[in-house]
Parts: sequence; C-alpha cells; structure tokens
Amino acid sequence: MESRYGTLKALVTYNQASGRSEQNAHRLSVFQAEGCRLVEFNRETGLEEVIQEAVNDGFETVIAAGGDGTVNAVVNALMSVKETVRPALAILPFGTANDFASTLGIAVDIDIAISQLVGCNCVPIDVVRISAEGFERYYANVAAGGNSVRVTEEITTDMKSRWGAFCYLRGAVPVLADLQSYHIELECDGEILEGQDTWAVLVANRRTNAGGIVVAPPALPHDGLLDVRMFVGDTFMKTIAGDVASELIGSN
Repeated sequence: MESRYGTLKALVTYNQASGRSEQNAHRLSVFQAEGCRLVEFNRETGLEEVIQEAVNDGFETVIAAGGDGTVNAVVNALMSVKETVRPALAILPFGTANDFASTLGIAVDIDIAISQLVGCNCVPIDVVRISAEGFERYYANVAAGGNSVRVTEEITTDMKSRWGAFCYLRGAVPVLADLQSYHIELECDGEILEGQDTWAVLVANRRTNAGGIVVAPPALPHDGLLDVRMFVGDTFMKTIAGDVASELIGSN
C-alpha cells in the first residue's frame, strides 16, 4: 500500500460479525484500492491457509479488522506460520470492546487507527500457548474461566448492537444474580493452591477485559510475564460494580 504514510503490503482479514464492522467497512476500500488483499472471514474460513498463501505471495503484514475475537483467530492462524517468515500483526478496532487494541494504544477512531497502522514500527508482544491432550491454542489477550465465561455466554449479537461495550455489563446482570463457585487447584510459580473456591480465574496478558474492566493492572503484553488473578470472596462483584460506577460517571 503506497500512501503519504508509507508502504504497506498487507492481507486485511475482515470479520463482518464484529461490533462496529457495518459502519466502518467502507474504510477498508483504501487498502483494496492500493493493492492490499481483503479477505472476509467467518468461523468456517480456513485462516491458516489464507495467511500461508499470503506469505507465499510476499505479504508482510496481516491486519485484523475486528474485535478481540478476531484478534484471537488471527493470532492462532499466524502461529501456524514458520517464525522466520511469519507476518506482523496489525489491528483495526472494529469490535465491540477492543480491549487488546486499547492496550496497544490503538485509537478507537478508525481513520486515526489507519494512520497509526501504516506509520508505525513493529514491536514484539507475548503470545501464550495452551496445551492439553489433543488440544493446542494460542492467545495474546486474556484466558478466562468461571463466571466471567458465563457473562460472555449471555451476550448476543443484538445485545452488542444495542449496548456496545456496555453489553458486558448488561450480560453480567443475570450472572451476578446467580453466581456459581468453582473448586480449583492451581500451581503458579512453584506454589500450589489446593481446594480453592473462586468465582473466576483470569490469566492475563493485558490490563483490561470485557469492555475496559481493569482485571490485571500490572499486566503488559510485552514483559514476558502473565498475571494470574483469582476472584474470591466479594472481589468479583466489587470489580464489576466498581466498573459499572466508573462507566456511569464517565457517561454523564
């Protein structure tokens, strides 16, 4: 892509189901007009094959135009590419929450985000591998378990359209009314915690989750560390309630 900002040869992966895609999709025409490759994808799309083909054709960057779910899908596809030829990842925040984009300092305004994208230098970030028997996945954001997953499951496409980033707070309402306790064993940094009852567990590579809720204040995506947070007692409810209050104050 030749522009007043520089040169970018990019594969643009576009998720039409992302929260802000409908109103921002037309902005992708600038990439297509300049010779970048635009691919719309969904759950059935073989992103690994799409990205590998782009690598074979000399593309050096993959742009994830979507939200945190889109970023997660693209990260997993990128990790299937040999490290020596793996393209760089860039993000256009078309999603509902865009927590990871926010962590990286990417502007919410799409025109500004495009300017940042084509004018910036690449920096390494941490990617986490999760392995189990017959299972291997990667993520760069947050892995969650417990009631936080139930909140995500409550959220519908219609809810995202109506509430935007507030949909996560809206989805928390029925979960807070029926919190479940989870009995876990945890080993971290050589310390074993047995028989722990928790509302939720987060393994974070960034500070925020679910639309800007600060879940791991020290977390940085480039420090080589993961921040593990267990919610016990009333900490889960305090975190949600505190964020509701800050969102309401900020909206006034």
